[in-house]
Amino acid sequence: MAVRASTAFRNAALNGDSIAALIDGDSGNGSIEFFTSTVHATFGNPPGGTKIATVTLANPSFQDSASGAMTANTIQSDVSADATGTIGCFVLKDSGGNICLDGSVTTIAAGTGDIQFASVTATAADTIAMTSLVISIPQT
Repeated sequence: MAVRASTAFRNAALNGDSIAALIDGDSGNGSIEFFTSTVHATFGNPPGGTKIATVTLANPSFQDSASGAMTANTIQSDVSADATGTIGCFVLKDSGGNICLDGSVTTIAAGTGDIQFASVTATAADTIAMTSLVISIPQT
């Protein structure tokens, strides 16, 4: 399954507005939440399953884009897992808690996930480490 984006997210990209400004627009920080289920069939609905962890983005969340890609600023590292399970999907939320992106999570070895970890198996209190995030809009 491909990463999916909200209309506001796509419009921000298409209209020349900053996607980072959309993510940072409210008073809080953007975040990425990881769940045990697959991506919800209807965009904008949170996935089912158990929420394993939440990783907080910096504010501002991303550097200026270059070559159709933007790299996240410092991501909260070494987050403690809230629950036990196998991570299957993620949602990226803006600072107001609205879902902007969702997608799949797999191991690096599988190589098919929109986000890839060395391991997708988590036990409560395990460390979830996310060292980088790049969002790109492919050239067509």
